[in-house]
Amino acid sequence: MTATDTLDADRALRDGMVDRILDTNPDIDASVAEAMRAVPRHRFAPEAPLEECYDGTRAVVTKRDDDGRMLSSVSAPWLVAHMLTHAGVEPGSTVLEIGAGQGYQAALLCELVGPNGHVITVDIDGDLCRTAQRNLSALGYANTATVVEADGAEQLLDDGTVDAVIVATGAWDLSPAWEDQLKPGGRLVTPLTLRGMWRGMTLEKADDGFACADWRQYGFIRMRGLLGQERDVADESLPVDVAVDPDHPGTADELRAAMEDRDPVVVATGVRDGRSDPAIVNLWDRIGFHEPETVRVTRFRRSAFPLPPVHLMAPALWEGSSFAYVGAEMLDDGAALSAVAFGPEKDALAERLRRHVENWGRDKGFAPRIAVRRNGGPLPSGLAVVQKTRYRVESDWSAAGR
Repeated sequence: MTATDTLDADRALRDGMVDRILDTNPDIDASVAEAMRAVPRHRFAPEAPLEECYDGTRAVVTKRDDDGRMLSSVSAPWLVAHMLTHAGVEPGSTVLEIGAGQGYQAALLCELVGPNGHVITVDIDGDLCRTAQRNLSALGYANTATVVEADGAEQLLDDGTVDAVIVATGAWDLSPAWEDQLKPGGRLVTPLTLRGMWRGMTLEKADDGFACADWRQYGFIRMRGLLGQERDVADESLPVDVAVDPDHPGTADELRAAMEDRDPVVVATGVRDGRSDPAIVNLWDRIGFHEPETVRVTRFRRSAFPLPPVHLMAPALWEGSSFAYVGAEMLDDGAALSAVAFGPEKDALAERLRRHVENWGRDKGFAPRIAVRRNGGPLPSGLAVVQKTRYRVESDWSAAGR
């Protein structure tokens, strides 16, 4: 294959990737689509085959640690397109990107802001910064993009100077610096973990914090540095692995003790369905906002569970030496959901899960109103709140059954 053939193949694959993204995501902004047609993604993942680089659904892993854990990737194109659309970037904008990676998203941002805009892309990893700088310079973006080696949670720019902040790494909490650097009305687009589940948030800066303009399920490789605080409780000897918030007090020994209960309770909820991704995320919101003990099961190892989990990302409650999850039995008319619980408090945990599943079943499509504010001052009454170190996420469920 000649260099011209390779260039033509890249261009055709690039256009095909964008066309497929638009077919399934018609709300993608036209300027974002054009930027994705202009930037050769394979230049940021040179070791991957062209076909893999232009699969619009896949991230390409570019760096792992010595234990094989992912440290960096070129993010999935559909997700990049979604985040850039919701960031509302325009020609002349100043954009702060947290998580430079290989520089692909920064290159797209350079296309969007144009020659009169400015993109500041930050990464804690010096090797990645050097790679991103090299890639961006090679494609002609050196005058528009500035690569900074730093912890992206730190204050890097003057207050009120940034039109949009895009976080391309998985954060457990927000940084006050992101809010401070944004102009009034500016947008912060970020993944945020809430009691084990990743949610993607588009936040608009207001006088008293952020209003949430969009709320859906997506995640990134965990952030390193000040905001990368989610932890795993995982061990080959455990029947389940779970991801938990850093303030969850559970230990591996407690989880092991809970799962040694050979007489779990199974409480039917009367609710059908829930196995599709949108539905399970909506159920997760219902449970996670109301139950501080919510965790995400990342792996079921034992085959002797009374019921399989409703989904790979099964919502669960873990309290001391008691544990409960939402199970599913496949029937002709859909998945029948039940609460399955182990340990000394299994009856109470199963009842709590049953109540949440039944409430969710009455209005599966309900979406609460979300706001995010810095901690300080009294907590609001009547709202379900997820408290973090620096911020709290407030959800208003008043229009739905509790």
